[in-house]
Amino acid sequence: MTVTFANTTPNPKLCTIEALPVPRQPRQGDPTFDQNPDDSFEAGVGRTTRNLVLDRGRYNIYRVCTGYESLDDEYLGRGWTVWGTRPPVPISSYGQSFKRQYTSDPLPVTVTAPNCFLGGIC
Repeated sequence: MTVTFANTTPNPKLCTIEALPVPRQPRQGDPTFDQNPDDSFEAGVGRTTRNLVLDRGRYNIYRVCTGYESLDDEYLGRGWTVWGTRPPVPISSYGQSFKRQYTSDPLPVTVTAPNCFLGGIC
């Protein structure tokens, strides 16, 4: 599955994406959403794509991106803005204040095809 992020702000964002089996939801302290170099990626200005490999099943795709909404916010220290799914994905602020949060519903996905591996029979 390919997910595309469209960043229409003037600067890059730090993002995390995760597919959780239905009915699981992110919760505070969930290591799935710890923003570390292995889990996070930079979504530059424009479009950034990420690929997820999923087994058969029903999933909700959760995402969170953080960063300054504008160059003025960065220069004036107004705090980060968060774009993410409901319920809000738990993220560490690393001492940053948050200016505002924009939320959307998670993306429901049903995977019906089996995983096929190179040289395997599907």
